[in-house]
Amino acid sequence: MLVCTITSSFYILPAQIFGGAKKVNVSHVIHDLSFGPKYPGIHNPLDGTARILDDTSGTFKYYIKIVPTEYRYLSKEVLPTNQFSVIEYFVPMRDFDRSWPGQCTC
Repeated sequence: MLVCTITSSFYILPAQIFGGAKKVNVSHVIHDLSFGPKYPGIHNPLDGTARILDDTSGTFKYYIKIVPTEYRYLSKEVLPTNQFSVIEYFVPMRDFDRSWPGQCTC
């Protein structure tokens, strides 16, 4: 069995920052996230996810594992696509933090 693992990262950062790091609101809504074509009955784990912050700031981290998938129709047609699982973390800002929310600290 040949297994290839590729690790990658991408970041979504605030475009403008006013009032310091503690004032950055990283609230967000994920309407639709998929990796490949959709097939009947698929439900992706982050679709419709809303993360709203009222009085704090911090960094949301999503660790996603993608699995190649073939959906086979009754007509024998094959649709190559992907499924994924996700683990989510939120790290709140602390008074002594020097980095901006969403900034890579790797």
